[in-house]
Amino acid sequence: EGDVGAIKALASSGLFRRSGLEMTSKVKLLGLLDVIVEQAEAWHSLTATKRFILLVILSRQGVLEQDLYELLNASSQEASILPFCRVSWQEFAYLKEELEPLVMSLNFGGSNTLLCVRGRA
Repeated sequence: EGDVGAIKALASSGLFRRSGLEMTSKVKLLGLLDVIVEQAEAWHSLTATKRFILLVILSRQGVLEQDLYELLNASSQEASILPFCRVSWQEFAYLKEELEPLVMSLNFGGSNTLLCVRGRA
């Protein structure tokens, strides 16, 4: 029952709507997450999507938006465990918006924005 709110939030995302899938009573949270991530990978690059999600999940208390953008674009020497990736600020902002059902944005002191996994803040 705790998954119902999360399922509704994910189903309202643009990524899910563009997938063409229908909501049924058989939809499970993990299956819906798979659909959202697959759609993000199709609309954005596989590498950018994976790096974005991994970096937000690994940040225990969240990560500042600017720091996440810089980490996404870190060279392979700086982030050897993650594959190389280059995204513009516009691509980053669009990916962040698309993953809003999974990643929450919080105002953090002035013009800073903290990104964290929804439900962790």
